[in-house]
Amino acid sequence: MEEKYQRRISGNNGPEKSIGWFIDSTEALTWNLKNRTEEEKEKEAKKNQKKTVIKEIRFTATTDKHDLETKAKAANKFLDDGRKVKVAVFIKGRRMQRRDIVKETMTNFLDLVKDHCTMEKAPDLLGRDYFVRLNPKNAVTKKQGGQTNAKEEE
Repeated sequence: MEEKYQRRISGNNGPEKSIGWFIDSTEALTWNLKNRTEEEKEKEAKKNQKKTVIKEIRFTATTDKHDLETKAKAANKFLDDGRKVKVAVFIKGRRMQRRDIVKETMTNFLDLVKDHCTMEKAPDLLGRDYFVRLNPKNAVTKKQGGQTNAKEEE
């Protein structure tokens, strides 16, 4: 083995003994720089990931019109911010037999938010929830580092 990779000591009455490996300071520096750049790349990739936030709005089938308007206003605010919204009408007790009331409530709510969203798919019954996912109609665009699109400049 090369002398720079292994440290040897000599005893009083015996041959030289190896006490282990050590790394040269320049090699440690290059390893440290290489490792740092990999960590920085991972941090940068993590920073550029888009996090999807789904807001949920829940109400019952017997929710009054004014309360629905208040919930719709909150949903419109979330959709304008570019977030997805999950709307759930939770069904209690005997309302499971009267699904027409549940569908009517959901339809009234969807009429209030239809200008701000598109539906992923038709409303669906899952357990005791009648739900639908709404996507924002116009996605929010953010400028990065002063860059502008050609469409924005015209």
